[in-house]
Amino acid sequence: MTSGIYVHFPFCRAKCGYCAFYSVPVGPAGDYAALYTSALKKEITGREELSRRDADSIYFGGGTPSLFPVEKLYEILETISQTFNILPQAEMSIEMNPSDISVKKLEGLKQAGFNRFVLGVQTLNPALHNLIGRTGEPCGKKQLDDFFSCGAVTHCVDLITGIPGQDSLEAELDTIASYGAKHISAYLLSIEEGTPLEGSMRRDDAFEDMQRSAFINTKKILEGRGYRHYEISNYALEGYESLHNKKYWTFQDYISFGNGAHSFYDGRRYINKAPLEKYMADPAAGFEEDKRSVSSSMAEFVMTGLRMLDGFSTLDFVTQFGELPPELARRIDEEARKGLLVMRNERVALTEKGLLFADQAAFNIVQDLL
Repeated sequence: MTSGIYVHFPFCRAKCGYCAFYSVPVGPAGDYAALYTSALKKEITGREELSRRDADSIYFGGGTPSLFPVEKLYEILETISQTFNILPQAEMSIEMNPSDISVKKLEGLKQAGFNRFVLGVQTLNPALHNLIGRTGEPCGKKQLDDFFSCGAVTHCVDLITGIPGQDSLEAELDTIASYGAKHISAYLLSIEEGTPLEGSMRRDDAFEDMQRSAFINTKKILEGRGYRHYEISNYALEGYESLHNKKYWTFQDYISFGNGAHSFYDGRRYINKAPLEKYMADPAAGFEEDKRSVSSSMAEFVMTGLRMLDGFSTLDFVTQFGELPPELARRIDEEARKGLLVMRNERVALTEKGLLFADQAAFNIVQDLL
């Protein structure tokens, strides 16, 4: 089976107020770049059971991989290409922040082999930038001009929507679309436990209503500008869906490297749990199987599959697990009668109404499996 490859960089210049992901604020990557690059190369070449597998996507994410010098990123790509069989026209993505952009660096990343750039704009509105605790300077015209000036790559932008007081939503989406972004991820603001944002915002009924309205408006605006809504938070022009990210939502193999990285291949999940310093000393030290029960895997299949606008295939479910449990089939039918799901051609998908209550609908379906 063709796999995706993910490389995790757990570094950032500073922690954003809304972020609940594990990351290490280091400012410029500094000495960590050489140490972490060396550890990644050891991990990649050390997992011999994976050698020469076919791969059609590579994704450098984090954190902020663009903190690293281009030559270190190139070293990692070279190690991957020497270990795996990277298929022609593979999707090669890298995430970056506006503060890391320069024309020279972008050209260097393209020369290194990346063909898909993902810019974490989050918001173009300076007041909202400060409200959510986004670090660094707000993304402005210069950063956008530089980012989109780099040709022969796919330009993608990440945005946060559903921010209280976001009257600028349509203008922000119009600006990004006018630059010719091929892919736009529009994530609703999440108030995560333990983050600074939790102390300054309340998730009440009014907040939920505002977010549903933002979701509806985002969908209307982007579809009106030619983008296809293919996953709950993702929109793409024709032919520019994220090949790599679709693997996460459709139970396809992806092999991950790096501190804290999760993998799924050959029907099993793995995680590297080593703390950063221990990982850099011995990248194999924290690697272990993340064992799941059959029922929890079934639940995950359904919950991730429902993120796709065309849903999941019941035939694929049966191929994966051998059966569609009667209780699961009954729950699906219940949600369909509520108007939250539609069943068509052996596929189960959320309706337009269901998209607004996706988390609740998914939980209702899988609750007997948890």
